[in-house]
Formats: sequence, C-alpha cells, structure tokens
Amino acid sequence: WGVRWFVVLVAANVALRSTAERTPSGRLARRVSGGVFNMQVWQYMLASFGQAIVQPLCWTTSVGWSGDLATWWFGAELNGAALQFLAFSAAYFAQDAVVCWSDNSALVILHHCASALAAYLLSRSDEWVGLLLTCAQCMEFGSLMLTCSDLGIVGRGLGLRALLVTSTLPVLVVLGGFFFSRPSAPQVWIICLGLLVGNLLRCQEARRFMREAS
Repeated sequence: WGVRWFVVLVAANVALRSTAERTPSGRLARRVSGGVFNMQVWQYMLASFGQAIVQPLCWTTSVGWSGDLATWWFGAELNGAALQFLAFSAAYFAQDAVVCWSDNSALVILHHCASALAAYLLSRSDEWVGLLLTCAQCMEFGSLMLTCSDLGIVGRGLGLRALLVTSTLPVLVVLGGFFFSRPSAPQVWIICLGLLVGNLLRCQEARRFMREAS
C-alpha cells in the first residue's frame, strides 16, 4: 500500500505543480508570505488533504475497529486502517522529498526521511501501536493548523498555539506510557527517542515564532 500511495501522491503533486507553472498568476502559484512555511499554495494541498481527511479517517476507523482499547493502545493490534495511516504517511513524506527536493531544506529532508522511517518501524512493531498512532495524529493536526494559518484560514496565533500544544501532548503521552507499560521492542524505543527529540524542537520553534509574532 505504501508504494501505491507513493505513486498516486507523486502523480497528484506533479499535476499540481504543472498547473501552477502553466498559470503563474493563478492561486496555486501564489507564494505565501509572513507565515511559517512560506511555500507556493500548491505545495500545501496534499499535506492538507492527508491531515484533514485521510489520516483522521484512518485513525478514527482504527480506534473503532479495535476490540479492546487497552490492547490497541499498548499492544500489537495493527488493523487495516492503522496500516493505511502509516502507508499514507510514509508515502507522503517520501514523495514530498522527491517532488519538492529543490524547495526543501536539508532539515526538512531529514525530517521527511525520519518520519517515513518511523512509519515503517511502527508497521513492524508489536507494541505501542495505538499510543504512537495517536501521537502521530495529534502532531499532524498541529501541522494542519499551521498550514491553515499560513493560508489565512485561521489566525497565526491560533496556528502557533496549536503547534505548541500538539507538540507537547505527545511528549507527555510517551513519558506516561513508559510509566504504565515500558516497551521492549527496539524499534519502539527508536521511534520514541525520535518523537521526544523532534517534538521538543517543535516546541522550541513554536515559541520562537510566537515571540516573533508578538
């Protein structure tokens, strides 16, 4: 499924970019200014589609399919919806690194590679599936709010506060998880380490942008 999503997303992103290039005065070609990402509008489209529709739908369905929430949260109940969430996420990050290679900074490329790797590792995990999937959904919601802020759909302050909150909550959830049910799988430890470091950096960036905006 990851390969299928990759092919579909590459085709969609190439089509969006081609449309923007053919109509340089159109909305898709407009470059955002005064935001956080400051990209052309077409570059926000696929991320927004995934964060607003695909990932929430997969996460909600995964929760609904789980017979026992405790088993889903700390266990290995990797149902079809959870696999689709991870497949889409890995494919999105991979295609964005490829299609937008020249526009992405080295730090963004590193983030995309690490996120795709985390999705793959979680798909091979037998522990903490629901917990880490929920953390990912929380972070993606924060990214969606930041995108909405860049596009002028919500205020910049709200977008930055959402980023800060959705970066802090997963850290607390992971630390609480270690208290209740410490994982034994090496891949889960790797994902958790990356999550803690990455989210602390996200919190730092959110505070920096909030200071600049004030």
